[in-house]
Amino acid sequence: MELFRFFWRGLPAYVWVALAYAVVVAGAPVRGSNIVALERYLAEPLFSVPLLNNGVFVVSFNAIFIVAAFVAVWIEVVRATSLRSRAGNDWMSLVATFVSILVFAGAESFGTMAFMVVPLAGFGDLLLDRLVGQAVAKRDFAIN
Repeated sequence: MELFRFFWRGLPAYVWVALAYAVVVAGAPVRGSNIVALERYLAEPLFSVPLLNNGVFVVSFNAIFIVAAFVAVWIEVVRATSLRSRAGNDWMSLVATFVSILVFAGAESFGTMAFMVVPLAGFGDLLLDRLVGQAVAKRDFAIN
């Protein structure tokens, strides 16, 4: 049970974006290796939001995944700055980023603009972990 809890808490937030993408693609009416049709499906308008300038913002799966990736990275920034030990999250971030890059480059239905945000979020998370970790260490040890 303790190992499960460690894994669950250490799981990077952007992995949830990848899982949501997999669910959307699995439920897509597009089948086979038709990546162009999948890209069109992900770009189809789901609904629109009126703007103050009398225009509309069209929300698609692409927009949802981009926003979700940003939120996931913000969650990872908060995790990186927390006082609790998150050492498990560091290696899981590395593994999740590496796997997402392989899936993006190797699996045709994951080679879309909508999924590209997952490896980008992972890469950003790795950079943030490193930079924030160094800043916290310098502060803790009073190194200028």
